[in-house]
Amino acid sequence: MGNAVRRWRPLFTVAVLLAACPAFAQIEQARLNGTVFDAQGGVLPGVTVTATQTDTGLVRTTVSNETGSYSLPNLPLGPYRLEATLSGFRTFAQTGIVLQVNSSPVVNPVLSVDRSPNRYRSPARRNWSTRERAASAPWSKVSASSSSRSTRARSPS
Repeated sequence: MGNAVRRWRPLFTVAVLLAACPAFAQIEQARLNGTVFDAQGGVLPGVTVTATQTDTGLVRTTVSNETGSYSLPNLPLGPYRLEATLSGFRTFAQTGIVLQVNSSPVVNPVLSVDRSPNRYRSPARRNWSTRERAASAPWSKVSASSSSRSTRARSPS
């Protein structure tokens, strides 16, 4: 009987250690998720969603899928700032999100269209006079300061 116990002891020890491993592997983490919408209530795919832990500066980023949904799993606990950005829209930002053990708060950003005048406008949309357009063209031989010459741009020959 003593030999049987000695044979099973190593196997029993390994089994106990393997059973205890998941307990050591449990790290306190949480998840942040939601759906990104536009101001009219439509979903927005392709939005970059960034969660920044305000205490440590840890940054995690994801992109919303075709249904506007995003998920940031396995985040360390603590306070976060969430930003959602998409070209042509104002950036959404929310602070004061506190992640706790096994929590999964839902934050649904709503992005509105950016109508600020500082946005880039293509040269085709500028209200330039014919003379200004001709003077800015790379093939133009017309000087912007000359008033006696024709204001018509010439194409290269």
